[in-house]
Amino acid sequence: MRRDPVLRQLEQEWRAVVAAVPRERLMRPDWLQPVPGYGPMQALVPMRATALFAALEDVRREWQELREWPLLRKHAEAKVNPGWTYKDLLAHLASWAVEMYREAEGATQGAAFDYEIHFEPKVGPTQWNARAIEVRNAMTLEEIFDEFDDAVTRMQDLLIEVTPADLARETRFPICMGPDPLVATIGRITAMKCFHDRYHFEQIRTRLAALEQESRYEGRD
Repeated sequence: MRRDPVLRQLEQEWRAVVAAVPRERLMRPDWLQPVPGYGPMQALVPMRATALFAALEDVRREWQELREWPLLRKHAEAKVNPGWTYKDLLAHLASWAVEMYREAEGATQGAAFDYEIHFEPKVGPTQWNARAIEVRNAMTLEEIFDEFDDAVTRMQDLLIEVTPADLARETRFPICMGPDPLVATIGRITAMKCFHDRYHFEQIRTRLAALEQESRYEGRD
C-alpha cells in the first residue's frame, strides 16, 4: 500500500483527534483509555492500525522539528541530566524506536522472544539503556536522527499491512516492568512508544530553553 494516500486519508482525522484531546492527556501513557471527565478515549481513538499509524506520524513531525532546531545542535554535547548529554538522549530515543519495531515485527510473526529487558523501580532499564547508548557513541547526530526516522517508517509500514487479528493478539513481550514480561498487544506498545517519545521531546524543549536563557544571563555578567 502506498504511504501518501494513507497520510492524506489520516490527516484531517488525526488533527481532529489531537484537537479534541487535552494536551495533558496526550502526555500520559494511558491516554487511549477511558478517564472520568474526559469521556471514552478508546471510542475517540479506536486502537486500530490507521490511528496508530497517524500517532506515529505525529511523533515523526515532532522529531523533525527537533532535527531542524539549531539550539539542539548547538548544545548536543551539553548535559541534559547527570549521566546523559542531549546527543545521548537522542540515541536513547533512536534505540527504543528500533527496539519497538523489532518487538512489533516479532509479534506479527508469532515469535517468542529469547531475551528480556528489565526495568529497575523508578529508574527504568538502566543496563539496557547504557548498552544501547554506548553502541551509538560513534554515530553522528545525522545518523541518530536517521535511525529513529527509519525505525518509525518501518513501524508505520508494518501497521499498514497488519491484520486486525495481529493487532488484537496479546503477545509476551521482552519488557519486564515487574517479575514477569509484559503481555500486551502491538497497539499498546505503539501507544507506549508515542508516550515515551513525547515525554522526552518535551523534556528536551523545556531544558534547552532554560539552558539557553541561563547562557544569556551569564553573557551579561
